[in-house]
Amino acid sequence: MKKNVKTQNQRQHFFGIEIPTTTDTQLFFSAIPVSVLSKVCEVSRADEDSKKGYQRLLSHGRLRQIAEYLDEGKIIPGALILSAQPPTNLEYNKEEKVVSFVLNPKSFLVIDGQHRLFGASESKSDITFPVSIMTGLSLEEEVQYFNDINGEQKGVPRTLQLEIAKFLAPEGSNEKTRINLFHALNERPDSPLCNRM
Repeated sequence: MKKNVKTQNQRQHFFGIEIPTTTDTQLFFSAIPVSVLSKVCEVSRADEDSKKGYQRLLSHGRLRQIAEYLDEGKIIPGALILSAQPPTNLEYNKEEKVVSFVLNPKSFLVIDGQHRLFGASESKSDITFPVSIMTGLSLEEEVQYFNDINGEQKGVPRTLQLEIAKFLAPEGSNEKTRINLFHALNERPDSPLCNRM
């Protein structure tokens, strides 16, 4: 990976791979620092442009949670999904496996991952995110990808969250005692609550 020049309109170079697709849309994977992404990404907000905007407002509480999570030394492995816009001047060098683009505002539209991106930009560290970059998308295609990604996601049911909490509770904690009691009442044959919880 080449060193990045932080000056506007300079080309940025990052290791990247092109993924073959069955459409005219090109797809690239790369890893780019948040310090660069926050300068070149924008979000299409429904409240700012009712004809073209489709994303929800940022939750500042969620941004702080993400920044704190990252500052604790944790990582977020999921890729941001971006749509390259004309100011990007995106190029791919197949031999060197390098994705390059011009450092211009509004170079990429965030289709998925706005809270992760802008939460990470509030972190104390310059986090590097995996990114999935698509080129040549129309507004309709961007909206369709947004709907496909976000419309089909389902939250983890609260019962499953409680069930897997047993792996996180430290031995001897009140939480671990509560979890052990719950399982004992539900699994012991002499319990009146056996298989009823």
